Amino acid sequence: MKHPMFVKATTVNLILALVLLNSCHSFKNVATARTPGKLIDDGFIQRIAYRQIRKLEPKVRTGNISVHAFNQTVLLTGQVDNSALVSMVESSVRRIRIVRHVHNEIVVSGPISLTVRASDAIVAGKVRSKMLATQNVNLNRFKVVTSNGVIFLMGLVTEDEANRAVEAIRTVFGVQKVVKVLEYVY
Repeated sequence: MKHPMFVKATTVNLILALVLLNSCHSFKNVATARTPGKLIDDGFIQRIAYRQIRKLEPKVRTGNISVHAFNQTVLLTGQVDNSALVSMVESSVRRIRIVRHVHNEIVVSGPISLTVRASDAIVAGKVRSKMLATQNVNLNRFKVVTSNGVIFLMGLVTEDEANRAVEAIRTVFGVQKVVKVLEYVY
């Protein structure tokens, strides 16, 4: 007969092993899953990009620039005063060693108002809700970015899933346009 402490310890070890295996399973080698390393890289890219942009001339700093990274792909959105500043911002982000692609959607115009920014946040919430309710669309594989009514979808998805997501969100009130900044997996 086994000692009760031995049975209890064995049970605890078994539970811990199952929890560990289950957590490892969530980072399994699935083409649509970002690894923890990629998540850390994306955070690093965003921090360095903002630091690089702050070093640029004062006019860039007063602009409304947003940097979004997903799987080492960078999306730049916002507004600046002239096209030279657009190029400066893009070039400073391209110099970050681990950046694979840069999609520059910065426009030459004055900054958008706080009302438009608040509206963008509401529209982004509606878009996420619509995607969550759409069959065969996994919201966790997408990053939704909204700028002046334009929805940018970033992610690592199949082409079918991307098309289902776009079709679903196209009709959301407040969406002006949908831009896909996606990587397709097969």
